[in-house]
Amino acid sequence: MTKARVSQAGSQVLGNITDPKVIATQGGAMAPILKDGGATRASQAGAQVVWFKTDPTALVTRAGIRVVYRHKPPRVPKPPIVMSSMEMESTGIVGDPIYDKVELLITCEDQGIKDLSKKRRRLTYYAHGGPGLNTNSRYGNYCLKFGWRSETLEDCAGSLIVDGADGGFMLGKGPFTLECWLNCPSTGPTNRPLFGVWSDVGGSLSWGARINNGKVQFLSTPDGSTINSIEGPTIPFGEWFHLAIDRDSDGVVRIYYDGEKVASDTHDYTFNPVRGNLRVGFFGETSIFPDTGPGAYNGYMDDLRITRGWARYRTDDTFRAPDYTLPHKPLPSNGYTAGDPHYDKVVLLLDPLESTDTVDYSANPATITGSFGAESSVFQGASTTLFDADDISVTVDGSGGRFNLNGPMTLEAVFLHKGSTANSHRLMEIAGHCRLLINRNGFWLNRYKNGSEQTIFEYYGGSWSYLRHFVMTRDEYGTSRFYVDGRYLSKVLDDVWDDPSDPDADLVFNPAMGSILAMVVGPVRITKGVARWTHEETMFGPDMGLGERYPKVQAIALDPVEEPSYPANLVLQNPGAEQKILDQWTIAAGSKLEQVGDPDVTPRTGDYAYGTGRGNRSWFYQRVPVPNDYWEDVDAKGVQLIARAWTIGSAEDVSGGLYVAALNDQGEVLYTHIEAVTGSEDWTEVTHTFRLPPTTRMIRVGGRLLKDGEGAIDLYWDDFELEVDFDDTDEHVLLTARANPTEWISGTGDALREAMGAFGQSLIGVNGNQLSAFQTITLPEELIEDIDDAETPITVVVDYHLVGVPDGAGGSRIFLEYRDATLLTKGVIYDAETHYDASLVGEERTFEVKLPEGARVLVFGIEAEGEDGFTVHPLVQATVRLEWRDSEVEFQEPPSQGVNPEDWEDAWDNVLVDPGFDDKNAEVWNCNPGLFATYGTSYPFTGTPRPWSGSMLHPTASILSLVAYQDVPVNSAWYGFTAMLTGYEMQDGPGDPTHTRLAALDALGNVLAEVETQPTSHTPQEKWFKKVLTLTIPAGTVHLRVELTSEFTDGSYSNGAFDDYRLRIGEFSDQLLTNPSFEENTTPPATGWTEVQGRFRIISLTTPHAAEGSYCLGEGEGPINIVEQVVSVPEGWGPGDLAILRAMRGNNFAIDGGELRLEALDADDNVIWRETTGYETLTEDKWFERVLSFRMPVGTEKLRVRFEGALEDGSVANAMLDDLELVCYRNPVIAKQTEEEGAPAPQTYDVFPETYSGRVLLLPFDGEGDAYLTDLAGHTFSVTGTVSKATDEVKFGDGALDLRASSGINYISTPHHEDFHFGNGPFAIAFWMYHTDNSNVQGIITKYLASTGNRSWAIRIDSAGIEWLSSNNGTSNTGITISPPIPLNTWTHILIERDLDAKMRAFVNGQCVFHKPVPYASLHLNSSQPLRIGNYNNNANGNFRGILDDILIVKGRVLIGHDFGFTPPAEPWPMPPPAEVTSLRALTVLKPVPTTAQISSLRSLVVVKEPE
Repeated sequence: MTKARVSQAGSQVLGNITDPKVIATQGGAMAPILKDGGATRASQAGAQVVWFKTDPTALVTRAGIRVVYRHKPPRVPKPPIVMSSMEMESTGIVGDPIYDKVELLITCEDQGIKDLSKKRRRLTYYAHGGPGLNTNSRYGNYCLKFGWRSETLEDCAGSLIVDGADGGFMLGKGPFTLECWLNCPSTGPTNRPLFGVWSDVGGSLSWGARINNGKVQFLSTPDGSTINSIEGPTIPFGEWFHLAIDRDSDGVVRIYYDGEKVASDTHDYTFNPVRGNLRVGFFGETSIFPDTGPGAYNGYMDDLRITRGWARYRTDDTFRAPDYTLPHKPLPSNGYTAGDPHYDKVVLLLDPLESTDTVDYSANPATITGSFGAESSVFQGASTTLFDADDISVTVDGSGGRFNLNGPMTLEAVFLHKGSTANSHRLMEIAGHCRLLINRNGFWLNRYKNGSEQTIFEYYGGSWSYLRHFVMTRDEYGTSRFYVDGRYLSKVLDDVWDDPSDPDADLVFNPAMGSILAMVVGPVRITKGVARWTHEETMFGPDMGLGERYPKVQAIALDPVEEPSYPANLVLQNPGAEQKILDQWTIAAGSKLEQVGDPDVTPRTGDYAYGTGRGNRSWFYQRVPVPNDYWEDVDAKGVQLIARAWTIGSAEDVSGGLYVAALNDQGEVLYTHIEAVTGSEDWTEVTHTFRLPPTTRMIRVGGRLLKDGEGAIDLYWDDFELEVDFDDTDEHVLLTARANPTEWISGTGDALREAMGAFGQSLIGVNGNQLSAFQTITLPEELIEDIDDAETPITVVVDYHLVGVPDGAGGSRIFLEYRDATLLTKGVIYDAETHYDASLVGEERTFEVKLPEGARVLVFGIEAEGEDGFTVHPLVQATVRLEWRDSEVEFQEPPSQGVNPEDWEDAWDNVLVDPGFDDKNAEVWNCNPGLFATYGTSYPFTGTPRPWSGSMLHPTASILSLVAYQDVPVNSAWYGFTAMLTGYEMQDGPGDPTHTRLAALDALGNVLAEVETQPTSHTPQEKWFKKVLTLTIPAGTVHLRVELTSEFTDGSYSNGAFDDYRLRIGEFSDQLLTNPSFEENTTPPATGWTEVQGRFRIISLTTPHAAEGSYCLGEGEGPINIVEQVVSVPEGWGPGDLAILRAMRGNNFAIDGGELRLEALDADDNVIWRETTGYETLTEDKWFERVLSFRMPVGTEKLRVRFEGALEDGSVANAMLDDLELVCYRNPVIAKQTEEEGAPAPQTYDVFPETYSGRVLLLPFDGEGDAYLTDLAGHTFSVTGTVSKATDEVKFGDGALDLRASSGINYISTPHHEDFHFGNGPFAIAFWMYHTDNSNVQGIITKYLASTGNRSWAIRIDSAGIEWLSSNNGTSNTGITISPPIPLNTWTHILIERDLDAKMRAFVNGQCVFHKPVPYASLHLNSSQPLRIGNYNNNANGNFRGILDDILIVKGRVLIGHDFGFTPPAEPWPMPPPAEVTSLRALTVLKPVPTTAQISSLRSLVVVKEPE
């Protein structure tokens, strides 16, 4: 000792080797000075300080604080023992210089049961509310209390789990100290665990301390199976004593009672490395529950501290146990006074801990009927009285919708099932809304949705008789999360419940389900309007109030305690990779992060840096809270953040860089950015600075790298930093746009949605090929003077962040418009000429534009496009702000209106989303989801009202009235055109008028024009009435609002209903049809309609129900019934304009079918264009809307609507028609197209296309001798019976096939071949026939034998006409007549074909006599029968009587492909060219294709049949 001074009596100065100076002030102070110690001062009596080699300036200012503890003064000449390890360095805190090494510290003195170490570990209370606060403390006010069922220390208290995911409780091979104060009231059974990482599941044994047979044991294992123990003597029961266990650097483990070593042994091995959670008060998983056997601690515990890397006492002598509350850094304030910040939102608070009276302690107490009893139990570690719910029902009044729990909410309840029966009970229920049920094995929560009860959460953890703390929360986005005993377990997205069956529905406890409810209920709290917790940590979440009483006063936000300092660094954990445990970082799936050093890389500072794991992706981040001292400045837009990191290595083919994001307290991304890295051989700083958006409460910082090419990322990170500084630069933020769909207006494409990226940010997305979304910004009134002042230049700056789709699957671009005071678009600018791809890891972009004079509104938006329905996730966030400076970039003039096809793509048809309410899109229609009703499908035309299809808008019994509206974004190109709204209203009961409104709104929601139907109570009831409204769209319209209202007048729920609304934009003619709903006369034929064939009935309201009005058109009994109406094209309309037909098609009993056509006729009534629905047999007894349209071709003078029905069941034909509308339509795109290209040319068709491809048979029956049987496709034919070459009666060439023999079985055949197996593909068969006798059923061409398995197909004929016979299984078949009777003794051309849609056509002499789908789309393929020509079923009665010529069969294609008709061929089928092979090669399906001039570029307006 070189120099020492002691002042005041009794002071001691203890020196060591190189003590230069020690100063001790006040009596009794003692300052041992260690190696290399500097100056030391100890103030206040009794203070003791130990100085370490790197801490020369520490100062102690609190009396009684000790760092070196001794049980009694040392005896001379024995030197004092310094109870600390010299092997590690630490800065510590006042009172504990090794505080940084503390892994856990629980004193119960600062905000309850909390970890007061710097780790601030999350605690989970396990079973019965966890250990409780108790006033029987050793020091201070509180301690922990543990118990178990069979002991006298209360009935039962749960245990504690401490989050150890960071590896903090992996004690390894180094020093440690475990210590606490204990008070055990009795010896108790064996195996009373105290604490440890010691689980009997999955080999998770590492170390632990317990009381076994009244003695402390320390257990450890090197391998998870070999268990070593050290045991001390019997502990003092019924009094407090200090327990300490430490291990020094030599591996010696010592156990101390009250500062005296009582046992030791050497455990110098590495404890089994389990990155596990610390259990306090119990071990393992199977021994969690105290009544299953010994396994839980019974007693009190105080001042629990675990220090890793330091042996605090390391002595074989004695030391003085700490007799004060252990030092720690105080926990930060939560920003509120004592109480509940959400107390004003609590709608129910039952608390038996406050009183066993059944009283609601919420701010607005509800009336309660009935009362619970009292039950002695234990809760939150204290013996108490809870509610006894045995066979007791309690009802809480729900007036005013108190218990409609839709929207954000939190439900908290503590309960246990104390019976052993397996019966289930409804613990609580809100009728028609939700139920919480319980049995002895667990509990579950059911919701009601669309009228059905659904389980959305269930928990079966553990047996009966254990208190469970259950929490459900739902946030503002509809995500519900579920927690049990403080642990997050699961979630449900879009969790919307049916509203309660009664708006004033009560909450009822124990509404008598099953047997008597054996139940204990603890506190119950329901909070509406807020999700108190939204964390999703699977094991541990923030403290959820367990162990604390529910406050019953409103908490008030506190003012900041002190002014924040600038600049300041935010605390990052392990910013330079110096700690090996990297759990501070969140690492995305597929990414890696590792600690590296020499020789991989020379760190910038320290010994280590971060490596990217040598993969092709490295995404990681750390969450850093913004201290609440800065919140006020952040919310005032006065704080900027500087994010820094250092990188080294190659960035070749690497996108991404330094990632930083700002989040609010709900975890929503307010701002995000990725600062690109460039790569360097030297450490290079990467920095990004930005102003924190208001409400920022959390920062994410990390790296996001993606290598596009081959190989791994070769880049390293070091020294991450976050700095905040005050920022008062002059800027005006107009908009902070997030990817929240509710904040955006959808333009074109699919509706907006949210998606989650790898880092959790929400994105705006679309499940289609196009997206357009925007937000409007009204410029502040106080800025107008500057905006209109040419001497005050203002620039608009847009900062935004995109996340792209890989491999160039589409792209995005941002746009900005400005509008004047009339809200007309005056200018627009895009950030890029075309859509571009963004990086998968994200891309930050900025563009600016000068703000023109006269600007009043800005429109900020995004466009995206892609291919084949890919998903676009373009925008993460954006900021639009003003800067008072000039810019060279100016707005461009908007495109001239009315020439962009995209402006009109859907305007002709329907611009409404979910127009028929079939998607039940309550968000689009801004209504209660319970307003969507779906009725049964049988007999929709009578009885209970039903929608045309799917759902309709109709209140349920629990909704008193109906108001729904949809706002449709308006394109400025629509200004001046007509908006036509059509839809249907109905009442299913008396009163309750309905009305429909169409309004044009500007950007501020002002009404510019509106029209509305008169409120009407329609009669008859249960009948739909069509409504039509038209409005000219004024300039400045931003939205068209369609509003539907059903009033409430009769004292019950509203009776109104709505369905099938359509909003169209453009120029329309008047209705062209006469009597379109068949209301003008009841005796057929209907006025204005012509019955071409068969007859039709005009059907009244009751049989069946009409689609519009009181009548509809139905078929009669004829096999074919055709009705039509021909109208002239009105003046001012003509070729080039669109003809649109809409009609309601129905089938009564869904048996018979029909076809609807729209045709253009020239002056001579020739058909020059046709669109058709095709033949349909509707499968449901409903009305179905059908739409046909085309641009009228050159020469159009008239339009014809034609309906053809067919009788299929031998009874009354059932196809029906009603509510037709035929109009002409045009818009600027159509007008411009007509001007530039002219109207389409009339449809023309080849008589026959090229006939070589797909030909599998061609028999011209020409040639000498047997050569007349030569098949030019290569098949060999043989003769059965009497068959010859006809020369007296031929169609073409020198011969034909003579089948006129009157006896025997006569035909020609070729063996079975795949060419004649048509399967489900197209084919065509054509021939000439000269029929001489129709007395029997005769076979023309067949591949058929009646024996089992040999039926495929056949063409037969009798006196009724030609019949097609087909089988799909070889055993049974179906026949259908496909032509009228065929004349005898004359040549007739027959063509039969079936296309890809299984539609069969039959032509007789070129006229289409049959066109509809036929049975058995797939023909039987396994028939081994030959192809026979001239016979059916190999029977003499099946012989064909007549002559055949020029037979052609093609496979894989059709010959005609339409039903317009054709001129039969005037010459033989052409011979194949010499080079043509005879086997089947290419199968090509040809259908007639309109000429180029006929194809409209306006998508969806013309149905074009393309080659298939």
